[in-house]
Amino acid sequence: MAVGDDSQSIYAFRGANFKNIMNFPNIFKGSKIITLEENYRSIQPILDLTNRVIDFAVEKFRKNLFTRKKGANTPHFIETENENRQSERIVEKVTELRSRGVKLGDIAVLFRSGWHSKTMR
Repeated sequence: MAVGDDSQSIYAFRGANFKNIMNFPNIFKGSKIITLEENYRSIQPILDLTNRVIDFAVEKFRKNLFTRKKGANTPHFIETENENRQSERIVEKVTELRSRGVKLGDIAVLFRSGWHSKTMR
């Protein structure tokens, strides 16, 4: 038995490789993939965005994340050509949200790693 998530390869910096999970069924013939698709922590709008991001992955096990938790707030996915433009777009989006009365404390900007936020400083 092995447990892993092909969509969460967070230990690459320690030499982990998500292909270990992807290749498991080929190495261990007869193994069965069981996907755990129900999420108990997030609201559906976050999982909808997560499903969209996972769809970009070339190598993946098919899954559709869902939850019974509803939610009104929809996260925004911002894709840019470079890090400078990324910072500009984030500032634009935060400024737009602020102009609509959204409090700074209600806005979160998530980065894959802390160093991605350097150009924001």
